[in-house]
Amino acid sequence: MSNLPAAPSVQPSPQVVKAAVSDVVGIALFSLLAFLAHGGNSNLLAIFGIYLIGAIAGWLTTRAWRSPAAVRPTGLGIWIVTVVIGQVLWSFTHGGRIPVVMILISLVILGAILLGWRALANAAARSK
Repeated sequence: MSNLPAAPSVQPSPQVVKAAVSDVVGIALFSLLAFLAHGGNSNLLAIFGIYLIGAIAGWLTTRAWRSPAAVRPTGLGIWIVTVVIGQVLWSFTHGGRIPVVMILISLVILGAILLGWRALANAAARSK
């Protein structure tokens, strides 16, 4: 029998869980839109995985669990890191060239999704 103390249980707050789920659903929506825009000629799960890796890196970089619904700096950081890593990973899997229009579309759509839900959540919280 060990006399070591039990490891503390780390439970994310409901706000962190809601934010993480919102981001994952947003990445899934973006991936579906990208898949459909390419006429279904790409791998939906690969698109999702590439941008999910970016979002996870964004969460870690911004320490999003501290203030997950904040537009700034959390949302901005997650958005930019998601796009940058997503584009870099996409380029590795598609021959190295990233069309500028793809970068712009990713910035706009992911910005609307990842910043949009945070802005709406903050506006709703302020109106209460």
